[in-house]
Amino acid sequence: MADKIVIPGKPRTSHNVELVGVDYRVFPPKALVAMDLQRQLTAAGDEPEKLVEALESLLALLFGRKVAPTVLDRLKDPEDDLELDDVMELIKHLLSRASGDDTPTS
Repeated sequence: MADKIVIPGKPRTSHNVELVGVDYRVFPPKALVAMDLQRQLTAAGDEPEKLVEALESLLALLFGRKVAPTVLDRLKDPEDDLELDDVMELIKHLLSRASGDDTPTS
């Protein structure tokens, strides 16, 4: 019998973050899922409905299906200071950490 090749993989990590005054636990998406989501965002172009669908998918990946709607509600709330740019900044930080660099580029 041939030797078995074992690829143990890396355990999925999470990070505690404070996003415009509210604490969350975020889960960086797997690389393939993140690439597919990037494709969806690019394909959405200027179509608001497709952009919102892609954003909802992104939030579900980052925050989990239970918490994501509350983040989306915050983004829609005119009284809340959370902006889409803040979520994008969080993504930059997560990508930097995933690559081993704790200083994201702007």
